Formats: sequence, C-alpha cells, structure tokens
Amino acid sequence: MSPSITTLRSVSLALASASRQLKNRSFSTRSPRQRSTTTKKSFSTTSKMSTEETQLRELIKDQVTTANKEEFLAKMPQNAWFIRPSGNPASKEIMVEMMSSGDITEAKTELVEIKHVEVMQDCAYAVLIAKSSFDYKQTKNEDVYTQSCFFKKTSDGKFELAWGHRSTGRGFEEDLPAPWP
Repeated sequence: MSPSITTLRSVSLALASASRQLKNRSFSTRSPRQRSTTTKKSFSTTSKMSTEETQLRELIKDQVTTANKEEFLAKMPQNAWFIRPSGNPASKEIMVEMMSSGDITEAKTELVEIKHVEVMQDCAYAVLIAKSSFDYKQTKNEDVYTQSCFFKKTSDGKFELAWGHRSTGRGFEEDLPAPWP
C-alpha cells in the first residue's frame, strides 16, 4: 500500500508552509557542547495554546512513549508511514514484519521534548526529540533522535499520525539536537 496522492500533496503543502515560516525566523547560535533548551513559545502569534494543539501534544506524548515493540506497533495508525533513518519508507505492515523478524528483540521509546507544533485547519505537523533503546541482532542500541511528524484529521475530527520521518540517532551522552528557533 502506498501513500495516496492526497496525503502526499497535504504533506508537501504543510512542509512548504513550515519552510516559509522558518525562513522568516532568526536562529540563535550556541556553543557546540551547550544543551538544547525548551522552546517556550510556538511559532504562532498567539501565546495561548489552542485546544487542538493541547490535544495533539497529548497524542504525541502517548504515541511516542512505548515500553516495548508490541506497544509501538499497537499505537501506530494503520495508514501511517515512517521514513526510517536509512531513508527507506515503512508502512505499518512493513514495521510489523520488521519487528516480528526476530532481529529486534527489545524496543522502547521515550519522549524527551516536543520542539514545535503547528495546527492548521485539517492537518498539523510537529517536531520532537525522543530516546530509543532497542536490541538489534543481539546488539544493544541507545540513541536520541529528532522526528518530524505530519498529522491529518480523521472524519471524527481527531488527529492521526500520517507520516513520520526519523533522523539518524546519536548517543545518549551526546548533546541534544540543536539549535532550535
């Protein structure tokens, strides 16, 4: 199953909008060993979080934090797609296959921080930092990564993950990804 043209068009429009907004922002600099800091203010001009943004942040916290690979798969929406650090796309079907292969014996994730959320009429995007710990072919892997996510509203008006793109991870002992606007 491949993503629909409508989904790809929506993702493309949302990313183009985000890109335009980011071009109009100034970025702060930091020394290489300085830790990332929480973004206190959204890119939007209002200082209050909307109900939809609050609900989306709760959804992200719930979906990203998982205790094992079974929970991860249970939380992944049926029609969602992930772009893995390799650049290869994976549907839920592919992720189930990968997690069931026996190569991955343990997997858990923990949300570190939501860096940005932008809610539009029928879609939203977010950028987050998370920690992952998993055993792949009997080798322990622990890393911190950035993930950009695209959400669309379902027919019942709730957001659902449609697309996620995970960066290559870095070790727990390394600086968090930064700088952030």
